[in-house]
Amino acid sequence: MIQKTRWRSRFLTLAIALATGLLIIITAPAATPNDGQNPSQRAGVANPEVVQSSPQTTATTVLLEADGVLEAGDQVFADNSLFDIHPFNGEAGQAITIRMASDEFDTYLIVVDAADQTLGSNDDASLSDTNSTLAIALPDTGTYRILATAFDETQRGRYRLTVTTASATDVQQIEGDRLFEQGTQQYQAGDLPAALDAWQQALEIYQ
Repeated sequence: MIQKTRWRSRFLTLAIALATGLLIIITAPAATPNDGQNPSQRAGVANPEVVQSSPQTTATTVLLEADGVLEAGDQVFADNSLFDIHPFNGEAGQAITIRMASDEFDTYLIVVDAADQTLGSNDDASLSDTNSTLAIALPDTGTYRILATAFDETQRGRYRLTVTTASATDVQQIEGDRLFEQGTQQYQAGDLPAALDAWQQALEIYQ
């Protein structure tokens, strides 16, 4: 069973850490991050490898556009929130951006591969935007599925879902997310200086 992971914004997480004094501004040059894949802190969640894209590339291609409605009769998560499934085809190494927007409820999206492994999820695009945005790099060529849902089981309504190839800004977001996860793994392993360095780099990208 695919589980919904409850978290709002990684920027918010880092901001809270700064406010509590966990993160210290590091003035030394940042270390070059490891480009290898890191295991996720959540069991069964894959971490796709970040692709290197030219920052001059700004044109995007639409891979999927869909209008949907969360309503009675839809499939249901364990927490009783409704969800719709939207499949799309992607290529190995392709950087994509998924956006889910609604004027009627707080959106939440999850993307999974053919083996039901979660590649990523997002609740809020930013601290002030309850629409969802997720930028990831696809690990394999094949069919992927987007699970379009809401933040909790009480919410219903219409939404708009789009999948496009990633812009230069989106690729930066992918790198920020990679550094965030890297820092989390380093912190859990007890390497606080390395975790602070990775989180500081992620924070600079998110800002």
